[in-house]
Amino acid sequence: EAVHLLGLALLGGCVLAGDGRLLGVVLTDVPVQTVVERTHRVFVFGLSICLVTGIFMACGVATKIYYLPVYWFKMLALSATGGLDVSVQARLLDLLRSLVREMGLSAIIVTHDLAVVRLLADRLMVMKDGYVVESGLTDQVLDDPQHSYTQLLVSSVLQV
Repeated sequence: EAVHLLGLALLGGCVLAGDGRLLGVVLTDVPVQTVVERTHRVFVFGLSICLVTGIFMACGVATKIYYLPVYWFKMLALSATGGLDVSVQARLLDLLRSLVREMGLSAIIVTHDLAVVRLLADRLMVMKDGYVVESGLTDQVLDDPQHSYTQLLVSSVLQV
């Protein structure tokens, strides 16, 4: 059991190291390629331990997390607007924009931060009480809101 826990700890550590470097929170002085190479070796070792100890489901989930770029994109999108330091948020949003562009991905961003919406979204849906009250091109909806709730949201943003 201790060996199995070691394997899981190695897998989790690789994911955390990669995620932290991606966000620019840890290992910022180490080139990304170096982090990828080093975590890959440890990841394979941890994966081998888990396979030998018979934990196939954990191996499958860990492999999906580590090797599937779309999964990383989803995780980044989930944390893009929530309580982050402004500089970290800016780097993360730039990364999301470049991933969408380079990988041809689509994203659904659920947020109350209209600055993030304007930066990331081509199209916008405004919801109130679980119903869509207005939708359209982002600039069009934010610059000329038609529904009273959208007007309230737009007017509530502090002008700097």
